[in-house]
Amino acid sequence: MSEMAVNVYNTSGTTDNLSRHEVLAWVNDTLQANFTKIEELCTGMHYTVVVACVAVRVARSLLLLNLHV
Repeated sequence: MSEMAVNVYNTSGTTDNLSRHEVLAWVNDTLQANFTKIEELCTGMHYTVVVACVAVRVARSLLLLNLHV
């Protein structure tokens, strides 16, 4: 017996959504970039850079925590 897929969606009535301008502003600020369209982020390369930055900060925080223990 196969199961049906369920579409998941968010609307402005169900969550606090960020506008594409807010996302672009955050990405530009985080990466010190100057993207003007959300479509410029479609390759995913920029998200990989953001994730790498977060991973480095988490690793640094864990290291500092271990040094103080």
